[in-house]
Amino acid sequence: MKRREVIFHIGMPKTATSYLQKNFFPLLELQYLGKHYDSAIDSRKRDREFAKVFSQLFSMQAFTDNSTIYREISGFMAPEGKVLYSNELICGSSRVNFSNAYQNALHLKKISQDAKIIFITRRQDTLIESLYRQAIRGGYSGSIESFINYRKGRFERSVPGKGGWMDIYSLDLYSWSLFYRELFTEERTLILPYEMLKSDKERFLAKISSFMAVDCPKPRSDESTNARDSYAMLNAMRALNICLSKRVQNRINDILFFDRIFSFLNHIALGREFLSERLAGEILSFCEESNEKLSDLIGEDLARYGYHG
Repeated sequence: MKRREVIFHIGMPKTATSYLQKNFFPLLELQYLGKHYDSAIDSRKRDREFAKVFSQLFSMQAFTDNSTIYREISGFMAPEGKVLYSNELICGSSRVNFSNAYQNALHLKKISQDAKIIFITRRQDTLIESLYRQAIRGGYSGSIESFINYRKGRFERSVPGKGGWMDIYSLDLYSWSLFYRELFTEERTLILPYEMLKSDKERFLAKISSFMAVDCPKPRSDESTNARDSYAMLNAMRALNICLSKRVQNRINDILFFDRIFSFLNHIALGREFLSERLAGEILSFCEESNEKLSDLIGEDLARYGYHG
């Protein structure tokens, strides 16, 4: 019997995961078990069931007896051939400094000892900007400096539930990538920068396809899956977050027409970033040594994407 080969695409967050799940992964000649956007009802039902099992697993300690969940996950997978599962949540949550990424990786190893890993990085300054925008959407009201625990000209460590949302120490991409390489071996780990997808989509997709040893199809669309919210709309939402909790906002939404107001503001073309040029420079300076080592580790010149000088 032909053996099964399991491949996990694990993010990071904000690295066009939705685009790949919608426009590329379903076209590959393998069993794709990630999110399906344009599929039959029974496929979407299976996607939800599979995601639910994985969510349960991610809340479990790796050293406990999770054999029943591992078997259940294995039961979703074809008994032979290539199987691809895509879920950026395997990287963990920025809300807890991605601390659960380590534990989740150990779960993947137990599901399949010979699994392959696709890990997509993103330059720290633009990642923080994107995560901050998402946090405002979720009810966060602090400044971007508070968001990453940048205080009095220095980056501080954060403790979940206290202080900022996350800290920059959790974005050591070299150590993160080295961990995956050591756990799953160099040959079974592909690490690519998100910026390659933006600048040379054809090369990016070809590398992923070659790694999985499948033909590289033309993607369904070249359009971004998730639209970027405007600076004006997010500033208005942040101001509202200061006054009202997200739960209260949702309850009175129909009365005050928040959605209509935000929709109007989202059409105001203000292209500003929340992250100032100065703070972006300090972030990249802080991460420069790690990024240089990452460049050497994966054999890719990350300086061309601004990761380091």
